[in-house]
Parts: sequence; structure tokens; C-alpha cells
Amino acid sequence: MENDKLLEYTSRRIVAIRRESGLSQQALAERADLSVDSVGKLERGEQLVSMKTLNKLCQALEISIPVFFGAELESSEDGAQKTILSLCLYLSGKDPRHVCLANEMVRQLISGLEADEGSTNR
Repeated sequence: MENDKLLEYTSRRIVAIRRESGLSQQALAERADLSVDSVGKLERGEQLVSMKTLNKLCQALEISIPVFFGAELESSEDGAQKTILSLCLYLSGKDPRHVCLANEMVRQLISGLEADEGSTNR
């Protein structure tokens, strides 16, 4: 279910940003060193974009990954959002096994912190 929402969001963002930039699928594909077929699949939501491909697309569109996701690190007042984006950028080039492990560790850590806060607030 979460992948469906991510797939829909990323496909809509690729189309919107490409159009705002005045590029055709062909031009974006050439700039990003991707095939037109790949760009089409990403835009139609037939394929989830990898971080490597997203990085290529963002470079071709001359935007940062946080901007792709609708956030400006410099102007954001939300410290948590900055931290999440920073963590995503850090993990983007890491071994998928390490990313999965980091995800599980963060979930356990936060669950423990929430449990501690719950017992202190009573």
C-alpha cells in the first residue's frame, strides 16, 4: 500500500516537474542518460524510481532531491523534515541490506522512546 502511494506521488512529480521545465520525455531521457521508455514507465507509474535514477532525473531537471519531494531545506522551519530528508539522502547510496537494517533499528528505537515517554507521563 505504501509503495502504491509512493509510486503515484513520484510519477506525478516527474511529469509535473518535467513539464514545468519545458522538457519532452525525449529531452529528459537524454539529459538523464535514460531511455525514453524508462521515463515513460516512471511517468505512467509502471515502475518505482530507484534512488540512482531519481538522482539522475533531479540532476537533469536541475533540482535537488528534497525539492523533488516538495521541500526546501534552506527555507523549511520543520527540523524533523530536514532530518528526514538528510537521512534519506544519506541512505540513498547505501547497500539495500544496510538500509533495511537502519529502518528496523529506527523503528525499534522510536517505539522504545515512545514507550518510555508513555510511562513517564503517567
